[in-house]
Amino acid sequence: MLAEPDDHLTHLPAHAPRGVWGAVMLAIDDRRAIDWEATAETIARLCATGVDGIYSNGTACEFHCQTEPEFDRLCDLVATIAGRARLPFQIGISQSNPRVARERLMRMSALRPAAVQFTLPDWWPPSDGEVMRFVGGLGETAPDMPLVLYNPPHAKRRLTLERIARLRAAVPSLVGAKLPGGETSWYADMHRELPGFSVFVPGHMLATGFAHGAHGSYSNIACLSPKAR
Repeated sequence: MLAEPDDHLTHLPAHAPRGVWGAVMLAIDDRRAIDWEATAETIARLCATGVDGIYSNGTACEFHCQTEPEFDRLCDLVATIAGRARLPFQIGISQSNPRVARERLMRMSALRPAAVQFTLPDWWPPSDGEVMRFVGGLGETAPDMPLVLYNPPHAKRRLTLERIARLRAAVPSLVGAKLPGGETSWYADMHRELPGFSVFVPGHMLATGFAHGAHGSYSNIACLSPKAR
């Protein structure tokens, strides 16, 4: 039998993410540049809506198009505004270049986010060994920073629950993942392979996912209509 929502939430470690987290959206002006004033207003409004946390540089934030100065400025903005609102925040460090992702992690650790999100480098589908070296390298770079894997349906390498369990065993700072979810059998496998591990689903899958044991959502709905959560 699958755990009831209240039960599986209490089985998470204290620092593991849970609840509905809203995605920070970039505001783009007529010159196709980031409108920093509008982006700051967007972040502030999102923080005031009652979400459990916010996160930057998911796929909706065009993380793959940002320069490093733009990335740093956005992360500073998120940390400042979320800190003022006393709201937990996460920072996405995803980059197709694994060295750049690690450098981003080194810089962003100083902002003290609740966790750091990452995708697998996917210019090509990484092998099992390459995945392990990359995630292990992140853990070595910032051993005290909770890590969250984002492994969406369009990733060139989709990890099985068993493979994620192996990563978790090798990298203790890996505390959660955003995954697409699945049928009832997928959630049963999730409970078996990843007990005490924070599994989030997309916003449009929250009701189904939470009923079957997911712990929350990095939400593509909350960033569009956060008060409708």
